[in-house]
Amino acid sequence: MVIWLFLVIFGYFHMGNSTDVVFFLQAEARREATLGQMRCLAALAEWESLARLCSREWEISAGVGAPGAGGVGAGGDAVLRGRMAPLATQAAWHLGDWGRMEVYSEALADAQAASLPSGPSAGNAGNFQKRNQLGIGGLLEPRGIIGLGDETSSALSTLRVVDDEERGAIGLATDVDFFRAILCVRRGSMDEAREHIASARDALGAELAALVTESYDRSYGGMIRVQQLTELEEVIEYTELGRPENRVEPGVAATRRELMRRMWRDRIYGVQRKVEVWQALLAVRSLVLPATEETATWLKFASLNRKAGRTRQAHRTLLSLLGYDPSSRAPGQVGYGAGSGRPEVMLAYVKHQWSLGNRRDAFTRLQSLVGELG
Repeated sequence: MVIWLFLVIFGYFHMGNSTDVVFFLQAEARREATLGQMRCLAALAEWESLARLCSREWEISAGVGAPGAGGVGAGGDAVLRGRMAPLATQAAWHLGDWGRMEVYSEALADAQAASLPSGPSAGNAGNFQKRNQLGIGGLLEPRGIIGLGDETSSALSTLRVVDDEERGAIGLATDVDFFRAILCVRRGSMDEAREHIASARDALGAELAALVTESYDRSYGGMIRVQQLTELEEVIEYTELGRPENRVEPGVAATRRELMRRMWRDRIYGVQRKVEVWQALLAVRSLVLPATEETATWLKFASLNRKAGRTRQAHRTLLSLLGYDPSSRAPGQVGYGAGSGRPEVMLAYVKHQWSLGNRRDAFTRLQSLVGELG
Protein backbone atom coordinates (compact mmCIF):
# COMPACT_ATOMS: atom_id res chain seq x y z
CA MET A 1 0.00 0.00 0.00
CA VAL A 2 2.84 2.40 0.86
CA ILE A 3 4.58 1.73 -2.45
CA TRP A 4 1.33 2.24 -4.34
CA LEU A 5 0.68 5.58 -2.62
CA PHE A 6 4.23 6.71 -3.34
CA LEU A 7 3.84 5.91 -7.03
CA VAL A 8 0.50 7.73 -7.27
CA ILE A 9 1.87 10.82 -5.48
CA PHE A 10 5.01 10.81 -7.62
CA GLY A 11 2.91 10.55 -10.77
CA TYR A 12 0.64 13.44 -9.79
CA PHE A 13 3.58 15.70 -8.88
CA HIS A 14 5.32 14.74 -12.11
CA MET A 15 2.28 16.01 -14.03
CA GLY A 16 2.13 19.14 -11.88
CA ASN A 17 -1.13 18.26 -10.13
CA SER A 18 -0.21 19.09 -6.53
CA THR A 19 -3.83 20.03 -5.72
CA ASP A 20 -4.97 16.60 -6.84
CA VAL A 21 -2.35 15.02 -4.59
CA VAL A 22 -3.65 16.86 -1.52
CA PHE A 23 -7.25 15.96 -2.38
CA PHE A 24 -6.29 12.35 -3.00
CA LEU A 25 -4.43 12.01 0.30
CA GLN A 26 -7.27 13.58 2.28
CA ALA A 27 -9.89 11.38 0.65
CA GLU A 28 -7.78 8.25 1.03
CA ALA A 29 -6.95 8.97 4.70
CA ARG A 30 -10.59 9.53 5.62
CA ARG A 31 -11.71 6.45 3.70
CA GLU A 32 -9.15 4.17 5.34
CA ALA A 33 -9.93 5.56 8.80
CA THR A 34 -13.64 4.97 8.27
CA LEU A 35 -13.15 1.45 6.93
CA GLY A 36 -10.76 0.66 9.77
CA GLN A 37 -13.38 1.69 12.31
CA MET A 38 -15.97 -0.45 10.54
CA ARG A 39 -13.67 -3.46 10.52
CA CYS A 40 -13.06 -3.10 14.26
CA LEU A 41 -16.78 -2.90 15.01
CA ALA A 42 -17.47 -5.95 12.84
CA ALA A 43 -14.66 -7.93 14.46
CA LEU A 44 -16.18 -7.15 17.87
CA ALA A 45 -19.69 -7.99 16.61
CA GLU A 46 -20.91 -4.51 17.57
CA TRP A 47 -23.64 -4.73 14.96
CA GLU A 48 -25.76 -1.84 16.21
CA SER A 49 -22.81 0.56 16.25
CA LEU A 50 -21.62 -0.70 12.88
CA ALA A 51 -25.08 -0.29 11.36
CA ARG A 52 -25.31 3.31 12.61
CA LEU A 53 -21.86 4.13 11.23
CA CYS A 54 -22.63 2.50 7.88
CA SER A 55 -25.95 4.33 7.62
CA ARG A 56 -24.26 7.67 8.30
CA GLU A 57 -21.41 7.09 5.86
CA TRP A 58 -23.82 5.79 3.25
CA GLU A 59 -25.67 9.09 3.28
CA ILE A 60 -22.47 11.15 3.28
CA SER A 61 -20.97 9.17 0.39
CA ALA A 62 -24.09 9.68 -1.75
CA GLY A 63 -22.87 13.09 -2.94
CA VAL A 64 -25.25 15.63 -4.42
CA GLY A 65 -27.31 15.67 -7.56
CA ALA A 66 -28.37 12.83 -9.81
CA PRO A 67 -26.48 9.54 -9.36
CA GLY A 68 -23.73 9.03 -11.90
CA ALA A 69 -20.76 6.66 -12.01
CA GLY A 70 -20.86 4.21 -9.12
CA GLY A 71 -24.41 5.21 -8.19
CA VAL A 72 -23.37 8.45 -6.45
CA GLY A 73 -23.75 12.13 -7.23
CA ALA A 74 -21.14 14.87 -7.51
CA GLY A 75 -18.59 14.66 -4.72
CA GLY A 76 -19.77 11.19 -3.73
CA ASP A 77 -17.49 8.30 -2.86
CA ALA A 78 -18.42 5.18 -4.79
CA VAL A 79 -15.19 3.47 -3.70
CA LEU A 80 -16.11 3.80 -0.03
CA ARG A 81 -19.60 2.48 -0.74
CA GLY A 82 -18.20 -0.51 -2.61
CA ARG A 83 -15.71 -1.37 0.12
CA MET A 84 -18.07 -0.86 3.03
CA ALA A 85 -20.92 -2.76 1.38
CA PRO A 86 -19.85 -6.23 2.67
CA LEU A 87 -19.58 -4.90 6.22
CA ALA A 88 -22.85 -2.98 5.98
CA THR A 89 -24.63 -6.01 4.53
CA GLN A 90 -23.31 -8.20 7.31
CA ALA A 91 -24.47 -5.77 10.01
CA ALA A 92 -27.94 -5.53 8.47
CA TRP A 93 -28.12 -9.34 8.30
CA HIS A 94 -27.27 -9.83 11.97
CA LEU A 95 -29.79 -7.18 13.01
CA GLY A 96 -32.52 -8.59 10.77
CA ASP A 97 -32.78 -5.31 8.86
CA TRP A 98 -33.72 -6.96 5.58
CA GLY A 99 -34.57 -3.74 3.74
CA ARG A 100 -31.13 -2.29 4.40
CA MET A 101 -29.54 -5.59 3.53
CA GLU A 102 -31.22 -5.46 0.11
CA VAL A 103 -29.83 -1.96 -0.49
CA TYR A 104 -26.30 -2.81 0.61
CA SER A 105 -26.19 -6.10 -1.30
CA GLU A 106 -27.21 -4.28 -4.47
CA ALA A 107 -24.30 -1.87 -3.95
CA LEU A 108 -22.06 -4.89 -3.45
CA ALA A 109 -23.24 -6.25 -6.79
CA ASP A 110 -22.56 -2.88 -8.42
CA ALA A 111 -19.03 -2.88 -6.98
CA GLN A 112 -18.47 -6.33 -8.42
CA ALA A 113 -19.76 -5.29 -11.83
CA ALA A 114 -17.69 -2.10 -11.91
CA SER A 115 -14.61 -3.65 -10.23
CA LEU A 116 -14.08 -0.31 -8.52
CA PRO A 117 -10.44 0.48 -7.70
CA SER A 118 -9.27 1.91 -4.40
CA GLY A 119 -8.58 5.61 -4.75
CA PRO A 120 -10.27 9.03 -4.91
CA SER A 121 -14.01 9.28 -4.97
CA ALA A 122 -15.88 8.24 -8.07
CA GLY A 123 -17.21 11.75 -8.27
CA ASN A 124 -13.76 12.73 -9.57
CA ALA A 125 -13.51 10.63 -12.70
CA GLY A 126 -10.64 12.73 -14.02
CA ASN A 127 -8.46 11.67 -11.13
CA PHE A 128 -9.26 8.03 -11.87
CA GLN A 129 -8.18 8.48 -15.47
CA LYS A 130 -4.93 10.15 -14.47
CA ARG A 131 -4.16 7.36 -12.08
CA ASN A 132 -4.81 4.78 -14.77
CA GLN A 133 -2.51 6.68 -17.10
CA LEU A 134 0.27 6.13 -14.59
CA GLY A 135 0.04 2.43 -15.27
CA ILE A 136 -0.50 1.58 -11.63
CA GLY A 137 -2.59 -1.57 -11.50
CA GLY A 138 -1.34 -3.57 -8.54
CA LEU A 139 -2.83 -2.85 -5.13
CA LEU A 140 -1.90 -4.44 -1.84
CA GLU A 141 -5.26 -4.80 -0.19
CA PRO A 142 -6.55 -6.63 2.89
CA ARG A 143 -9.51 -8.62 1.70
CA GLY A 144 -11.76 -10.99 3.64
CA ILE A 145 -12.16 -13.73 1.08
CA ILE A 146 -14.57 -15.78 3.09
CA GLY A 147 -16.15 -16.17 6.48
CA LEU A 148 -18.83 -13.54 6.88
CA GLY A 149 -18.21 -11.77 3.61
CA ASP A 150 -16.21 -8.88 5.03
CA GLU A 151 -12.71 -7.48 5.43
CA THR A 152 -12.56 -7.96 9.17
CA SER A 153 -11.68 -11.24 10.73
CA SER A 154 -8.08 -12.20 11.29
CA ALA A 155 -9.18 -15.80 11.29
CA LEU A 156 -10.94 -15.48 7.96
CA SER A 157 -8.81 -13.03 6.00
CA THR A 158 -5.68 -12.95 3.92
CA LEU A 159 -3.47 -10.28 2.40
CA ARG A 160 -3.49 -10.60 -1.36
CA VAL A 161 -2.09 -8.61 -4.25
CA VAL A 162 -4.82 -7.79 -6.73
CA ASP A 163 -5.15 -5.54 -9.72
CA ASP A 164 -8.06 -3.43 -10.87
CA GLU A 165 -9.47 -6.11 -13.18
CA GLU A 166 -9.20 -8.91 -10.63
CA ARG A 167 -10.43 -6.92 -7.64
CA GLY A 168 -13.81 -8.32 -6.63
CA ALA A 169 -13.96 -10.86 -9.44
CA ILE A 170 -13.82 -13.85 -7.08
CA GLY A 171 -14.18 -12.56 -3.53
CA LEU A 172 -16.97 -10.11 -4.32
CA ALA A 173 -18.75 -12.60 -6.56
CA THR A 174 -18.89 -15.05 -3.66
CA ASP A 175 -20.16 -12.37 -1.28
CA VAL A 176 -22.78 -11.11 -3.72
CA ASP A 177 -24.29 -14.52 -4.41
CA PHE A 178 -24.04 -15.60 -0.78
CA PHE A 179 -25.93 -12.57 0.52
CA ARG A 180 -28.46 -12.77 -2.29
CA ALA A 181 -29.08 -16.43 -1.44
CA ILE A 182 -29.77 -15.42 2.18
CA LEU A 183 -32.24 -12.78 1.05
CA CYS A 184 -33.94 -15.27 -1.26
CA VAL A 185 -34.34 -17.75 1.60
CA ARG A 186 -35.82 -14.97 3.69
CA ARG A 187 -38.32 -14.18 0.92
CA GLY A 188 -39.10 -17.86 0.34
CA SER A 189 -37.63 -17.91 -3.20
CA MET A 190 -35.87 -21.24 -2.71
CA ASP A 191 -35.13 -22.05 -6.35
CA GLU A 192 -33.48 -18.67 -6.86
CA ALA A 193 -31.53 -19.18 -3.64
CA ARG A 194 -30.17 -22.49 -4.94
CA GLU A 195 -28.98 -20.75 -8.10
CA HIS A 196 -27.06 -18.15 -6.09
CA ILE A 197 -25.55 -20.87 -3.88
CA ALA A 198 -24.30 -22.71 -6.97
CA SER A 199 -22.83 -19.50 -8.39
CA ALA A 200 -21.10 -18.67 -5.11
CA ARG A 201 -19.66 -22.18 -4.91
CA ASP A 202 -18.31 -21.94 -8.47
CA ALA A 203 -16.68 -18.57 -7.76
CA LEU A 204 -15.15 -19.83 -4.54
CA GLY A 205 -13.73 -22.96 -6.14
CA ALA A 206 -11.14 -21.08 -8.19
CA GLU A 207 -9.79 -19.27 -5.13
CA LEU A 208 -9.80 -22.33 -2.89
CA ALA A 209 -7.81 -24.32 -5.40
CA ALA A 210 -4.98 -21.79 -5.09
CA LEU A 211 -5.18 -21.38 -1.32
CA VAL A 212 -5.16 -25.09 -0.51
CA THR A 213 -1.75 -25.44 -2.14
CA GLU A 214 -0.33 -22.65 0.06
CA SER A 215 -1.24 -23.57 3.64
CA TYR A 216 -3.95 -25.04 5.83
CA ASP A 217 -4.56 -21.78 7.69
CA ARG A 218 -5.03 -19.77 4.49
CA SER A 219 -7.56 -22.22 3.13
CA TYR A 220 -9.51 -22.84 6.38
CA GLY A 221 -11.58 -19.70 6.02
CA GLY A 222 -12.56 -20.77 2.53
CA MET A 223 -13.73 -24.11 3.85
CA ILE A 224 -15.91 -22.28 6.37
CA ARG A 225 -17.60 -20.41 3.51
CA VAL A 226 -18.09 -23.75 1.75
CA GLN A 227 -19.68 -25.00 4.96
CA GLN A 228 -21.92 -21.94 5.07
CA LEU A 229 -23.13 -22.62 1.55
CA THR A 230 -23.81 -26.27 2.40
CA GLU A 231 -25.74 -25.32 5.52
CA LEU A 232 -27.69 -22.73 3.58
CA GLU A 233 -28.85 -25.56 1.30
CA GLU A 234 -29.80 -27.53 4.41
CA VAL A 235 -31.69 -24.50 5.73
CA ILE A 236 -33.71 -24.55 2.51
CA GLU A 237 -34.48 -28.23 3.02
CA TYR A 238 -35.36 -27.59 6.67
CA THR A 239 -37.79 -24.86 5.59
CA GLU A 240 -39.39 -26.91 2.83
CA LEU A 241 -40.05 -29.82 5.18
CA GLY A 242 -42.69 -27.68 6.86
CA ARG A 243 -44.50 -26.70 3.67
CA PRO A 244 -47.86 -28.41 3.02
CA GLU A 245 -47.29 -28.51 -0.74
CA ASN A 246 -44.34 -30.87 -0.27
CA ARG A 247 -46.72 -33.49 1.13
CA VAL A 248 -44.34 -34.73 3.79
CA GLU A 249 -46.12 -36.30 6.74
CA PRO A 250 -45.74 -34.24 9.93
CA GLY A 251 -44.11 -37.11 11.79
CA VAL A 252 -41.56 -37.69 9.04
CA ALA A 253 -40.83 -33.96 8.76
CA ALA A 254 -40.34 -33.63 12.52
CA THR A 255 -37.96 -36.60 12.59
CA ARG A 256 -35.96 -35.27 9.67
CA ARG A 257 -35.72 -31.80 11.25
CA GLU A 258 -34.49 -33.26 14.53
CA LEU A 259 -31.82 -35.24 12.66
CA MET A 260 -30.69 -32.05 10.94
CA ARG A 261 -30.49 -30.15 14.23
CA ARG A 262 -28.43 -32.97 15.74
CA MET A 263 -26.16 -32.97 12.69
CA TRP A 264 -25.64 -29.19 13.02
CA ARG A 265 -24.76 -29.61 16.70
CA ASP A 266 -22.22 -32.35 16.02
CA ARG A 267 -20.74 -30.45 13.11
CA ILE A 268 -20.13 -27.17 14.91
CA TYR A 269 -18.32 -28.95 17.74
CA GLY A 270 -15.91 -30.29 15.12
CA VAL A 271 -14.73 -26.90 13.84
CA GLN A 272 -12.09 -24.63 15.35
CA ARG A 273 -13.04 -23.12 18.70
CA LYS A 274 -12.91 -19.58 17.36
CA VAL A 275 -15.61 -16.98 17.77
CA GLU A 276 -15.47 -15.93 14.11
CA VAL A 277 -15.94 -19.48 12.86
CA TRP A 278 -18.83 -20.30 15.18
CA GLN A 279 -20.51 -16.98 14.45
CA ALA A 280 -20.31 -17.62 10.71
CA LEU A 281 -22.15 -20.93 11.02
CA LEU A 282 -24.67 -19.89 13.68
CA ALA A 283 -25.68 -16.86 11.63
CA VAL A 284 -26.82 -19.11 8.77
CA ARG A 285 -28.74 -21.49 11.03
CA SER A 286 -30.48 -18.59 12.72
CA LEU A 287 -32.51 -18.09 9.55
CA VAL A 288 -34.68 -21.04 10.64
CA LEU A 289 -33.51 -21.98 14.12
CA PRO A 290 -33.91 -19.39 16.91
CA ALA A 291 -31.21 -19.31 19.55
CA THR A 292 -33.75 -20.33 22.19
CA GLU A 293 -34.18 -23.68 20.39
CA GLU A 294 -30.43 -24.40 20.47
CA THR A 295 -29.62 -23.12 23.92
CA ALA A 296 -26.68 -25.46 24.60
CA THR A 297 -24.88 -24.41 21.41
CA TRP A 298 -25.39 -20.70 22.05
CA LEU A 299 -24.24 -21.07 25.64
CA LYS A 300 -21.04 -22.59 24.33
CA PHE A 301 -20.74 -19.67 21.92
CA ALA A 302 -21.11 -17.24 24.83
CA SER A 303 -18.40 -19.18 26.68
CA LEU A 304 -16.07 -18.93 23.68
CA ASN A 305 -16.62 -15.19 23.62
CA ARG A 306 -15.89 -14.86 27.32
CA LYS A 307 -12.69 -16.89 27.07
CA ALA A 308 -11.61 -14.83 24.05
CA GLY A 309 -12.08 -11.60 26.01
CA ARG A 310 -15.21 -10.59 24.10
CA THR A 311 -17.24 -9.95 27.19
CA ARG A 312 -19.72 -7.59 25.55
CA GLN A 313 -20.68 -10.15 22.91
CA ALA A 314 -20.93 -12.87 25.56
CA HIS A 315 -23.17 -10.58 27.62
CA ARG A 316 -25.43 -9.81 24.64
CA THR A 317 -25.76 -13.51 23.81
CA LEU A 318 -26.82 -14.38 27.35
CA LEU A 319 -29.35 -11.54 27.51
CA SER A 320 -30.79 -12.69 24.20
CA LEU A 321 -31.24 -16.21 25.56
CA LEU A 322 -32.80 -14.96 28.81
CA GLY A 323 -35.06 -12.47 27.09
CA TYR A 324 -34.40 -9.77 29.70
CA ASP A 325 -31.56 -8.12 31.61
CA PRO A 326 -31.10 -9.59 35.12
CA SER A 327 -29.27 -6.43 36.21
CA SER A 328 -32.65 -4.68 36.15
CA ARG A 329 -33.97 -7.00 38.87
CA ALA A 330 -33.33 -6.34 42.56
CA PRO A 331 -32.52 -9.15 45.04
CA GLY A 332 -35.66 -11.04 45.85
CA GLN A 333 -37.44 -10.11 42.62
CA VAL A 334 -38.42 -12.76 40.11
CA GLY A 335 -35.61 -13.14 37.59
CA TYR A 336 -32.83 -11.92 39.87
CA GLY A 337 -31.54 -15.47 40.17
CA ALA A 338 -34.55 -17.66 40.61
CA GLY A 339 -37.59 -17.38 38.38
CA SER A 340 -35.79 -16.71 35.11
CA GLY A 341 -37.51 -19.66 33.47
CA ARG A 342 -34.14 -20.73 32.05
CA PRO A 343 -31.95 -21.85 34.94
CA GLU A 344 -29.16 -23.16 32.70
CA VAL A 345 -28.84 -19.74 31.07
CA MET A 346 -28.98 -17.99 34.45
CA LEU A 347 -26.14 -20.20 35.66
CA ALA A 348 -24.10 -19.14 32.63
CA TYR A 349 -24.95 -15.50 33.43
CA VAL A 350 -23.71 -15.99 36.99
CA LYS A 351 -20.44 -17.47 35.70
CA HIS A 352 -20.12 -14.49 33.35
CA GLN A 353 -20.60 -12.02 36.21
CA TRP A 354 -18.02 -13.89 38.27
CA SER A 355 -15.48 -13.69 35.43
CA LEU A 356 -16.04 -9.91 35.24
CA GLY A 357 -15.12 -9.57 38.91
CA ASN A 358 -18.67 -8.98 40.13
CA ARG A 359 -18.30 -11.78 42.63
CA ARG A 360 -20.63 -10.59 45.38
CA ASP A 361 -23.44 -10.11 42.86
CA ALA A 362 -22.68 -13.47 41.23
CA PHE A 363 -22.71 -15.27 44.60
CA THR A 364 -26.03 -13.70 45.64
CA ARG A 365 -27.65 -14.67 42.35
CA LEU A 366 -26.25 -18.17 42.62
CA GLN A 367 -27.75 -18.55 46.11
CA SER A 368 -31.12 -17.50 44.72
CA LEU A 369 -30.79 -19.93 41.81
CA VAL A 370 -29.80 -22.82 44.10
CA GLY A 371 -32.82 -22.09 46.26
CA GLU A 372 -35.06 -22.44 43.23
CA LEU A 373 -33.49 -25.67 42.01
CA GLY A 374 -33.22 -27.17 45.48
